[in-house]
Amino acid sequence: MKRYLIFLFILINLRTNAQIWGDSPRDLPQDLRTETILFLKFDSVDHPTLRPAGMDKKYFERWQYHNQNLTRHNAVLRKLAAKYPFKYKIVSMFDTARYRTYGAKYMLWLNTFDAMTKGGLQASLHGAYRTMDHSPTTELGILDLTCDKQYLLSKSMSIVRSYFYQDSFRKLFYQLEKQFDVKIK
Repeated sequence: MKRYLIFLFILINLRTNAQIWGDSPRDLPQDLRTETILFLKFDSVDHPTLRPAGMDKKYFERWQYHNQNLTRHNAVLRKLAAKYPFKYKIVSMFDTARYRTYGAKYMLWLNTFDAMTKGGLQASLHGAYRTMDHSPTTELGILDLTCDKQYLLSKSMSIVRSYFYQDSFRKLFYQLEKQFDVKIK
């Protein structure tokens, strides 16, 4: 019985990871070929060198990890973005107020980015990781900045993988190749 339940869980999980859910369009916007898309880079987070008494050790260590690995993660972003076949800009994750002024219509988006940027950087320092801990998966998609319409690429991307641009770009490139008949190497 236990094996059956494990098998059923794995089967359901594999099936749901491959689906686009809800009322989101199954295809990416057709004008993606001609419009600019924003890719969000990770920015350094100001935090004290010693953990404040009221901050959980786990959260403090995650912010340290964030800062220590920025250069590596953003280098991967630049490498993958260079393979994107259409126009793009790489912008600060924490410059949310200006996204719509960059001359781009779309943004590659994860809902964990919202958790990290809502309420300002300092206000979310502790809360972003708390939000991430309570949600095992995140949504990945393209956001139309003119009307906030979402084109989901995945409803169930692992939150832990949010830092790994390879995962999000793999899903984006797969859909681009399928829909626009482009080859991305």
